Amino acid sequence: MYSAKSGCVLFYSLSATENNHSPVLLWNSYAPPKVDVFIWLLLHGRLSTRSFLAERRIIKYEESHCPFCCKEIETINHLFHWCPITWSLWGRLLNWFGCSGCLHKDPYENLQEWSGLINGNFQRRAINLLCKGLYWSIWIARNRLIFESKAPDWDMIFDLTFHRLAFWLKSSVRNFSYTGSDLFRNPECIMNWTN
Repeated sequence: MYSAKSGCVLFYSLSATENNHSPVLLWNSYAPPKVDVFIWLLLHGRLSTRSFLAERRIIKYEESHCPFCCKEIETINHLFHWCPITWSLWGRLLNWFGCSGCLHKDPYENLQEWSGLINGNFQRRAINLLCKGLYWSIWIARNRLIFESKAPDWDMIFDLTFHRLAFWLKSSVRNFSYTGSDLFRNPECIMNWTN
């Protein structure tokens, strides 16, 4: 007999095996819907990066370099991970978190691994949200540079990621009282928080 529950179980099991992307990791977050849709596009390789546009002959191949470093072709992996400028943001996030390491070339594996470093449902979701916030911040900085010629202030962008995290958590989690500045200064605000 079909039920809504059996439909959801089937959907989650098929989605996780077909795309190797867990819908729980993707959609079960405190991020605004537009950020979740952006992350879905990122994970499925559907963002309109310059290489994506050049492959479809919307722009010339010669125009497909990364707007940040101007050295490599702007692919999803380069823009969000391998570009020396965005890599430095991930390095700062690793330092904030108190660890060192490297990034996977696949954004999904990054989200999954970062979430796996933490115990506690809220903590995993908050760290996942922090990573989504950094991806989102990089994308916004990229678009402002391309479309508005506004050079990114990377310190401000890194700080803004924590303010987004605090705003998103406050809007979704009852009694969450920390500010972006609190989170930026002290990861223990997330690690020790209980509802």
